[in-house]
Amino acid sequence: MTDVGIQCGVPRIDPTENETRLVSLIATFLHVHPFGASIDYICSYLNKIDSTVNTRDVESLMHRFNSIFKEVSTGIGATLEKKWIYVGFNS
Repeated sequence: MTDVGIQCGVPRIDPTENETRLVSLIATFLHVHPFGASIDYICSYLNKIDSTVNTRDVESLMHRFNSIFKEVSTGIGATLEKKWIYVGFNS
């Protein structure tokens, strides 16, 4: 017997059709940017496809799907840079 909200040890997330579309587009974009991309760069790409997309919602979505996307920081101080990478193929 399994918990209603968990299947195979993975928390269940029920994305909307629009969220599924955005996750697919972001994953495709980051797949061709293996060293990561900033949230602004990702949103710039998405805005060419859907002008209603905003940075806050995209970043929130990527945090929700942390088994697919990971935020990494590089540098220190004034050179600190945050990027998102695709980790969907990692085990």
